[in-house]
Amino acid sequence: MKKLLSIGLLPLLLLTACGGGSSSSDSSSKSDVNVAAYSNGATALATYNEATAGNLIDEDDTTTWISDPESPIIVTFGRVEKLKSFELRRVSAPALLGTNPDILIELSQDNLTYEKSNASVMTGGVVCYSAGSNTTSMSCKFDGTYSAKYVRITSLNGKSFEFTEFEAVAYK
Repeated sequence: MKKLLSIGLLPLLLLTACGGGSSSSDSSSKSDVNVAAYSNGATALATYNEATAGNLIDEDDTTTWISDPESPIIVTFGRVEKLKSFELRRVSAPALLGTNPDILIELSQDNLTYEKSNASVMTGGVVCYSAGSNTTSMSCKFDGTYSAKYVRITSLNGKSFEFTEFEAVAYK
């Protein structure tokens, strides 16, 4: 009986000693997280319509924040995050992209130096591996990750937009 018991426990002891089994550092427990969500500690500050700025990050597409030309809104994550992608959604309205965009999306690690995203301009410092734009959204997927803590969104060319949500996805 002792021999059978020790043989039966040997694989279990080896599995435990070699680091097998489940653990909290197991990569399968990681997932994509919207680090721009208010519920995840992000904030949104704007001087125009400041009372509704939080609607941009409340994870509710039925609430909105209306922009004012040249007056940005800044979304701040809790810390510098390694972003996989971001998406800015709005109530249906056309927006020009390229050298003179109607909406400018910029990212920063320090809130001092911002890089333009080529989700809104053709040759931005923030390169999107895959970018998309239509009348209700602008998106950017990175080839790998892009480190940022701040996102500045500015309406340009005398236009205002009714934004519904901004999401920034990081791998946690």
